[in-house]
Amino acid sequence: MLAALLELLQLQQAAFCRLPEASAPVPGTAVVRFSRQGSMLAYAAGDIVSGYLTAKPKWCWPFASWGWEQYEIKQVLWALRQYKPQQQQQQQQQQQRGQGQQSRAAAGPLLVDVGANIGTFTFHAAAVGARVAAFEAMPQNMELLRHSLCLNPWLIDQVALFGIGLGTQTSRCHIINGSGNNGDGHTVCDKDLAKVLEGHHACGETMEVLKIDVEGFELQVLQGAEGLLQRHVVRYILAECNTGIVGRDSQIQYLQWFDSHGYRVSGRSFRGPFVHKKDIQAGSAKLDALNLYAVLMD
Repeated sequence: MLAALLELLQLQQAAFCRLPEASAPVPGTAVVRFSRQGSMLAYAAGDIVSGYLTAKPKWCWPFASWGWEQYEIKQVLWALRQYKPQQQQQQQQQQQRGQGQQSRAAAGPLLVDVGANIGTFTFHAAAVGARVAAFEAMPQNMELLRHSLCLNPWLIDQVALFGIGLGTQTSRCHIINGSGNNGDGHTVCDKDLAKVLEGHHACGETMEVLKIDVEGFELQVLQGAEGLLQRHVVRYILAECNTGIVGRDSQIQYLQWFDSHGYRVSGRSFRGPFVHKKDIQAGSAKLDALNLYAVLMD
């Protein structure tokens, strides 16, 4: 079922790229490089992420256009390189036994990019051979993602774009953003839009979504993936952990959730140092970093 859905989305994207408007310039955007052979669209002005990417090029492959969250991207690419599919392991065992049986090439690792924004993680991961399921509920960001994928036809079979938000329940939501940060969407659910728009803009129509974009709702998104995570196939998770948004009590709950699902947690990297399990369980553990790195324990 999932494979059929991914294939349908990729066919939809390929059809979009054949339309005349797919090759037309997108107003208010700029083209930036993310690899030797890949380019993507960013906002020309009024967006923090794009501002870093459109600044003076810092070209030193493979770190091109890494002005935004370059350390986090490097960590994700390291985690993707650790992937060793079961099929590959079985093939190696067969060769060691002298059977030499041939099997189909195993699919690459899968990155699930929840809150893909304009695609900095999505395109860097796809460029190194990963499959990517990118979720982005903000219409103008999705427009850039779709056009960026058309600029890179070699990646269309690796990337599936989902124009939805994720979470634990269905709600009536609005996506808003500030005037100085066009691509930074915040989802507000079950509230009167007029009361939350002061200093912000509505992005697109009101919609029914699986709640919610990730600004402060990372735990709800993870809880919505409970069934997948219980299968122990997700080895690495990079997630925002902004105490200023979620509050200290929620951070404690957040860390205890990871611990209860068999993950070690670090505020620095996928290789540690890791927070002590007893501190997490006692509620005394603290992460001062903006992001956390969770690694499934063996």
